[in-house]
Amino acid sequence: MRGRRPKHEIRGLQRLKNQKVEKTIEMAKNKGAKYFDVTSVSHITKKILDEFSFKEIYTLPYANFTENGEKLFINIKPENDTCFYMAAKL
Repeated sequence: MRGRRPKHEIRGLQRLKNQKVEKTIEMAKNKGAKYFDVTSVSHITKKILDEFSFKEIYTLPYANFTENGEKLFINIKPENDTCFYMAAKL
């Protein structure tokens, strides 16, 4: 069983993630983009994007991905069980 990360490390990772999102949004604005869309592959990423006013357009549970009736994704953790398509007006 893996241990939990110290709070200061979690805050540092959160800050880094936020900086990356901010920089990407800034680059899009500088290129004249009016909207920004993204596919979030986990609830964690979705939570970060929620902080930047991204709105959910639709969700797709990984359990719905099948080929010839067989699931394509197995052993999916509950925190990563859904793909989110999100967008924000810049």
